[in-house]
Amino acid sequence: MGLKFKYIPLTFLTDEEQIKYQIKNTIILRYLFDKYEKTCRLENLIVNTQYGYNASALKNGKNKFLRISDITDGKVDWESVPFCDCKDEDTYLLKTEDLLVARTGGTTGKSFMISNPPVNSVFAGYLIRMRANEQNNPEFINLFLNSYIYWSQVVSLNKGEFRPSVNATKLKNLILPDVDISIQNEAVRISNSEQIESYKELYNLIELTLSEYSKSKIIIDEVHNQFQYSDDLKQAILQEAIQGKLTEEWRAQNPNTESASELLERIKAEKEELIKGKKLKKEKPLPAITEDEIPFEIPESWVWCRLGEISKYIQRGKSPKYVEHSNVPVISQKCVQWGRFDFNKARFINENTLDKYTEERFLQNGDLLWNSTGDGTVGRLIEFKNVTNYSKMVVDSHVAIVRLLVVKPSYILYYLSTKLVQDKLIVSGSTKQTELSKTTIVNHLVPIPPLEEQKAIVEKVQALLQKCNALEQEVTQSEQHANMLMQAVLKEAFESKNEKEDDIIKELLPDKDKYAQVAIATLKTELLLNRNYGKVEKQKTGFLLKAIKKQPIPYAFENYNYGTFSKELSNDLDHNPYLFKTHSGEGEVYKIKPDKHKEIVALLNQPEHADFVNAIEDIIRVYKMPLIKGKTEQIELLNTVCKSILDTQSTDLETIYGYMELWMINQDNHTTKAEKFTKNNTKKMLDLVLKLNWDKELIN
Repeated sequence: MGLKFKYIPLTFLTDEEQIKYQIKNTIILRYLFDKYEKTCRLENLIVNTQYGYNASALKNGKNKFLRISDITDGKVDWESVPFCDCKDEDTYLLKTEDLLVARTGGTTGKSFMISNPPVNSVFAGYLIRMRANEQNNPEFINLFLNSYIYWSQVVSLNKGEFRPSVNATKLKNLILPDVDISIQNEAVRISNSEQIESYKELYNLIELTLSEYSKSKIIIDEVHNQFQYSDDLKQAILQEAIQGKLTEEWRAQNPNTESASELLERIKAEKEELIKGKKLKKEKPLPAITEDEIPFEIPESWVWCRLGEISKYIQRGKSPKYVEHSNVPVISQKCVQWGRFDFNKARFINENTLDKYTEERFLQNGDLLWNSTGDGTVGRLIEFKNVTNYSKMVVDSHVAIVRLLVVKPSYILYYLSTKLVQDKLIVSGSTKQTELSKTTIVNHLVPIPPLEEQKAIVEKVQALLQKCNALEQEVTQSEQHANMLMQAVLKEAFESKNEKEDDIIKELLPDKDKYAQVAIATLKTELLLNRNYGKVEKQKTGFLLKAIKKQPIPYAFENYNYGTFSKELSNDLDHNPYLFKTHSGEGEVYKIKPDKHKEIVALLNQPEHADFVNAIEDIIRVYKMPLIKGKTEQIELLNTVCKSILDTQSTDLETIYGYMELWMINQDNHTTKAEKFTKNNTKKMLDLVLKLNWDKELIN
């Protein structure tokens, strides 16, 4: 399939003038594609590529040390750029018209053209440097790097990747129009808004497209304002509800209902009966509420209380032992979304472990489920209503259950969902993870109306929120139409007028054979380690090649029992035409089929695979080190530490091991990675990773 060029919204590109600049450049390149009908790879325009220097930034040193984070809005404040002491200046020195590209992280693909750098400036490891050859204009390459012709290809190459990246091979294979330097010079002048008489048609197309883009952008901005208006309206409704303003008229019409203070006494008496019947444990008295704690005034018939006073059960879930399927689902924080319950994200518990679960740990209708860990997820909550065929469910250790007595769960849900509460949640954690503790939940203040008024509030809020949801559906349709309009506006300007181009692009962009990749890695491992491995090593090596060596591995990896795991890779191993599965003293292993051996040896020695083969050799050299000695379990620990660094963006041992305590597995009698691997052994492996400087590849 040919590569399609289209408008790609970029999270780090928000300046409208820069976006228009990229659109203009795309139209210019599109024009050159159609006019000259010649296409080439980027490698034809450059001398070479060079990865940056790996070192720590210093306050003082002999070399300015440019990092991607030092480039803001296409500019560099060299005064604020840190230093390093580079031991190989000839390799890493920056010159005017050098082009730098970010090769990983949230700004993958972002570029910058160097202009008059300080003497002896070098560039950091997350960057790739390119230099134009004498036959080509570096500003033309810069024009290409700031176009959606470029971004379409970068995004296409990163489909399905857990962490986007580009490497030298990917960059060299990108396509652009093949034109001589005189045409390149004219393209640069047009991009810089200079007028050239013979390009009147192109100028008209640029002007028309940018005008239509601006009109569609106004519509999209208005749609986004409507979304924000809807969110603000919902919060205003909830705020009015919890302060009693929605039910002022109701209170005037119902003066003789049971007061909130009487309701609290009734709840207290019911609790005491449950304690006497040994259905509830006796609780420690909660601290008295002080005036300073009260956030706003409430009606006279209401009272402030602590959440623990009106609850009969508040508890975080347990870390379950998972199985592929059972009759008891486990609800995780992924299931608890704002305004909805996503059962598709549930996993299942091993029913043989249910004897460790007391009855109150199983979910009941009306329970409030409150996400209690994680940045971006902590604080999210829903009211549980079982609409499935499962009679029993439990929550994992990242979700708290709040089971109320007498009061309406929906009312408490509305209160805890307000911006007032969410913005002031006190979160902390023993493992440096963001956590909402049981103590915080129990002691949280809640304004309690009379029970009948709670019902009235819930009815009014539900009716008003339904209107908001209807409004949002209309806005969503408007957003879809607005985005379709923008894409339609740009499609005509970006699309090829040359019917042959799809075939040219297909020919120029090499189709990486994922089966051959695995076979090459298998043969190289066999040759260097004199042994064969099964799926565990294949999965771990694949992850390390992708995360550390930035190789174009076409698999997405997630945390699983034996470390990182790709379901697609697992399936491909069993269907790889170059491999067969056999048994050894260590279990199932994969070997090269005898009739395919010569073919894989030939592939291994081809120049285009040199970068991939070198990366494999680097990984295997680490496998041969005394700490690992090629042992599958040690490879698993290496993989676990690297993935923990990637996910936590930290090299702190306590943080890494804390993350491993939350990494659920089902191996022998182990339920977490921390149970399987001791802290001391984890430290040794972490030290090795740091010694190898692999952390520099894992942390943005």
